[in-house]
Amino acid sequence: MILVLVGRVKNIKNVMGSKDNRLKNSNDLGDKLIKIYSHFEDCLNKQRVELKKLNLKNELRYIYVVETFEAINDCISLSHKLNTPKEHVHGLVVIRPAFENLLRLEYFLNQTKEKQNELATKEVLKIAARFYKFTGDEKYKTYYKKFNKEAITSNDIERFDTKDKIFPDIKTLINKTKINIKDLEFIYSNLSEFSHGRLMALVMGKSELQYFSPTPIAHLITIELMKITDNFLNRKTYNYIKTAMEKSSKILSISK
Repeated sequence: MILVLVGRVKNIKNVMGSKDNRLKNSNDLGDKLIKIYSHFEDCLNKQRVELKKLNLKNELRYIYVVETFEAINDCISLSHKLNTPKEHVHGLVVIRPAFENLLRLEYFLNQTKEKQNELATKEVLKIAARFYKFTGDEKYKTYYKKFNKEAITSNDIERFDTKDKIFPDIKTLINKTKINIKDLEFIYSNLSEFSHGRLMALVMGKSELQYFSPTPIAHLITIELMKITDNFLNRKTYNYIKTAMEKSSKILSISK
């Protein structure tokens, strides 16, 4: 399997050889990618500032983008902290929601402004309805009425279907995505099987590091997150991405 990096960074090839060599090479690559991430953070921090400026408009669609951006970053940051010989496989658990959120964010940003507001509103209404039905607390009914002021749905809180899917399922998003990561379905299947405790995945996760190391996947997710966020920001952070990718390419080229 070859994980294809976008921009000026070249392909990361399989970590092959004996189990000991795979572990050593995977750790060496992981260390380089974490060093690269420190440069990516400069760009991500700039994007964070620009997103928060938009969030001042107080529209749910902006809030959704900001919160999803932060959620993805939180997962990636935690996966890097787990980049130790003992803990690295657990990084896969937090990479999966980052992967899923990236796909949903891409789908969301490809919609019209009206559709974005509809999706974000339904997400809020769904949570309010779920909590109201579980707790009976009237405050959730108040939230529901507040956020449904534009009559996104004609259903009152008692009749709102909390099992209704707001976004397409992940398989559909993978089939439709334009995210530039090769073998998306293969990667996601591995993440899912490991997270669900499938025996073979748990065993392979300790040795087949070319398929189960979270750090290269986190690296690719970060690149795609920067790209789609920059598009949303009308390319205000393009030069930051360009600089980060150039530094990334130099760091990786050292290992040739």
